[in-house]
Amino acid sequence: MQQTVQQHPLKEILTGVTFVSSILLAEIYIPLVGWICSCFIPLPIIYYRLKLGRKPMVILMTLSMLIAIQIHGGLTLDTMFIAEFLILGSVMSEFIKKELSVDEVILYTTGILFIAGLFGLFYYSQVISTTIGTILSDYVNNNVNMIINIYKQLGMPKEQIMELSQPLEKILIRIIPSRSIAFLMILSWLNLLAARAMFQRHQISFPDFGSLNGWKSPDMLVWGVVGSGVLMLIPSETLTILGCNVLIVLMVIYFFQGIAVTSFFFEKKNFSRLVRFMLYSFIIIHHQLSLILIIGIGLFDVWADFRKQNPESNQPPDDHQSGFPYDWF
Repeated sequence: MQQTVQQHPLKEILTGVTFVSSILLAEIYIPLVGWICSCFIPLPIIYYRLKLGRKPMVILMTLSMLIAIQIHGGLTLDTMFIAEFLILGSVMSEFIKKELSVDEVILYTTGILFIAGLFGLFYYSQVISTTIGTILSDYVNNNVNMIINIYKQLGMPKEQIMELSQPLEKILIRIIPSRSIAFLMILSWLNLLAARAMFQRHQISFPDFGSLNGWKSPDMLVWGVVGSGVLMLIPSETLTILGCNVLIVLMVIYFFQGIAVTSFFFEKKNFSRLVRFMLYSFIIIHHQLSLILIIGIGLFDVWADFRKQNPESNQPPDDHQSGFPYDWF
């Protein structure tokens, strides 16, 4: 992959710092919008690493982190999350630079960031002199309180809210590992797609990952679904928690496969970009029902082989270069 050198890297870096700073400020003053935008903090890191090189990327990360610490008033859990997003961008850019496959980029990035997050959490617990369990419990409590406030605004009776909050808190604490892995996988996936679209738009070279609407997970993963389901049926709290966490991670993988199948048929039927955008928007808006449906499509594709792919060559059925959500851009 050839690298395009920018004549004014300082201007580029300042633009990147401004972009990240705007997201950090949005998190405080426009929480919902800011949280959504924060998922793309890794994007400028990827962009500047591949376009300008490693040194400008480090400068951008350092300045962004200093601004984050200033905005959040020191080392907090929020700044730890921002640091993780910045590191995710740097790690992913290195794997992209090596022109690894999509599977490898997402898998390796998720694994490294999950381990780095554990070390970061341990370090943060030492700094504030508390336990990791207390930090995670407080974090879950804050999330549950946000959900409770939403239900209150919707007019749900107080008794029902109290009945819901206690089991919800307990469940969320137990699935923190799988939630973290799932979030990192989706975050890596989204930023990889956004980076490819950005580089194509600016006509800068980027690895050709080919068509993703022909992607399929290894068939043997289905036994992981079966095994995790069996673990959840065993009357053991430890095994139930283990099975639940494994199942959540596998469901994310089958979500990716379900999206690939969906995109394949949208393309096969020659839907226009406007129609595809409307259909994808419908999926996002009605995400609760759509999520189950798409995961189901991905899971049953193991047996049904909806796209009629050749298992020996493991290649997409045709030579299209677009796939979800590349046809959005």
